[in-house]
Amino acid sequence: MLGERIPATKLHALGLVNELAPAGAAFASALQLAEQLNQLAPNVMASVKELINEAQTNTLSEQLSSERHHFVKNLRHRNAGEGIEAFLQKRIPRYPS
Repeated sequence: MLGERIPATKLHALGLVNELAPAGAAFASALQLAEQLNQLAPNVMASVKELINEAQTNTLSEQLSSERHHFVKNLRHRNAGEGIEAFLQKRIPRYPS
């Protein structure tokens, strides 16, 4: 509240930052994280973004209803089959862009 600088290590310990990068490696780490996110099902990532944005204004009941809707919608999406098949075959899923 006082505008004090807080070291990244303390923010990490408090759970406000989930990953630290070595000095000078933040950009490379960000690109690596972006590549990991790019491997996830695009429809699910879109749902996650929508749900995060809706959470700010939804009541708990509305948010749970929206989450249920997104879950069912994604379960019926063609990517669900690829994800389940990849899991059973112990391989990385290959989702279309």
